[in-house]
Amino acid sequence: MKKYLALIVSIFILFCHQNCKPVSDKPTMSQVPKENQIINLADENIQTVTLQSTENTTVQQSAKTFTLVSQNSYSVNYATGEISKTTQAGGAVVNYCLSTNLLNELRDILNSAQVCKVETTNAPDQVCTMEYRVGYAQIMTSRDEIDLGSNSSGCGTKIDLCLPASSDLLKGWFAAVKNQLPQLNCP
Repeated sequence: MKKYLALIVSIFILFCHQNCKPVSDKPTMSQVPKENQIINLADENIQTVTLQSTENTTVQQSAKTFTLVSQNSYSVNYATGEISKTTQAGGAVVNYCLSTNLLNELRDILNSAQVCKVETTNAPDQVCTMEYRVGYAQIMTSRDEIDLGSNSSGCGTKIDLCLPASSDLLKGWFAAVKNQLPQLNCP
């Protein structure tokens, strides 16, 4: 019995071993982020901009009311300014229309922004996890799909607007639009 227990513990230790390496407070060259793959959004033919938001949603079922946390998508048609809000909890789609001023603000923010893919170069002996973190916005162009704020590696590969101020402007614009949704009826 002891042999089997020793075998099981040995196998467990073998499979649980990870890339354990002493952590240094100083960044090495392999941990320094590099920016590359810059995309100038003014040069792109943007079709839609979809922004994500986690919100509380009230749902009624069997004469009971529940409040759920739902991931909602706000898809903005870049040409017309029509917004389609899709609620994950109920699957409902509600349409709104941006005013000319709000649509022009969105265009100004994106036309003055660039997208960067920031990668951390890893040491040859470093192992990275596979991880995908959903971003806060998705830009569909005629040739590409760009997930802003997404992260595709446990070692730090991230796609976002190059300047944090541009990212903050887009997030602030979206927060203002969400507050005005009841007034943004389509004609």
